[in-house]
Amino acid sequence: MMRATDSLSIRGLVGLAKAEAKRWGSDHATVTHAASAFAQNWPGEFGDAFGSDGEQLVHRLLAAEQTVGNEAEVRNMITASPDAAALAMRLHAALRGDLAVADLLPEQGAPTRVRTEQTPGLDAAGGSSPQKRTDPLAGLLRGPEALNAAAYLLSDQPLIPALVGRRGCGKTSLAAEIARLLLDLDDPLPTLFFDPGTTVDGEPAMLLRDTLSALTRRTVVVVEDIDELARLGTTEPDVSILREIWQSERFPLARLVVTVTAPYEKRIAQFYGALADRLVILELQPWDENLVRGLVVPVATHLSEQYGVVIDHAAIEAALQPPTDSDTLGHPGLAIARLDVACARVMIAGRRTVTVTDVTPG
Repeated sequence: MMRATDSLSIRGLVGLAKAEAKRWGSDHATVTHAASAFAQNWPGEFGDAFGSDGEQLVHRLLAAEQTVGNEAEVRNMITASPDAAALAMRLHAALRGDLAVADLLPEQGAPTRVRTEQTPGLDAAGGSSPQKRTDPLAGLLRGPEALNAAAYLLSDQPLIPALVGRRGCGKTSLAAEIARLLLDLDDPLPTLFFDPGTTVDGEPAMLLRDTLSALTRRTVVVVEDIDELARLGTTEPDVSILREIWQSERFPLARLVVTVTAPYEKRIAQFYGALADRLVILELQPWDENLVRGLVVPVATHLSEQYGVVIDHAAIEAALQPPTDSDTLGHPGLAIARLDVACARVMIAGRRTVTVTDVTPG
């Protein structure tokens, strides 16, 4: 089990909190999301601090969108905690007030976005691997793609899967499904989401090197958004993180998978050809239209409540239209963003109903 005293875990919890935030339909990680991620990876320490019903209460808070804190507070807690037990106590202290009334909230509902399975890590109930499923791909939204990437990570081939797609198309959720497949093996392979928390020249590379060198067992490390870490969209990229990913083979316990926002994967070869030769480009295929609709409709319900408006059916269908040449997002993120802006537009105008013209003005 990974401990908060390991440098990889100190940085890894923030990445897991971000993944948990996306799972529950939030764009930003909070202390509440961190507590939920912590419960799944350090169940013993979590139970000691939060009690036997702690995880259920945290999930009730997340389902009701009653979160506290922000990513910076999570980082400060991690930095100030000498071990997992101390971090659990800090998380509990920050949530104590909300937990006291959480049992008055409705029963836990399923997260509204993309993932419905647990965040990668140890089983929250008791620290053991999940029960084997008859069909390993059951419940996965991108099963075949997850299987393909997982096979590369489990093999002895020195290749690095690169999950490529537009922002909002589900790269993080695919990485989480890959982790689920690897965790379900007879000899589970754990996954760590690496988050350096900085894009200052050289720092992401240094922190990734520290993370990989601190591994004590074979582990998959997900390095998200390397186009942002390497600033591939600028005229002054930072190739040090690309070099560190390329050199990851010198850490035999590490297997890397990266995510890249399209079309910046093409610039990797331009700035660091040696890494491009080791990448296996796995482009995310467009979601099935009915699947996207199933993911977007619950979020639309939430947006309707948040803005105090009514979203008609035609508006939702308009939001689900394919991306245009000017769109940088992909579905389901694009549809959600379109509806979010349309709701804000209607509220400002003092109207009550979101129509097609609000989703596609002009």
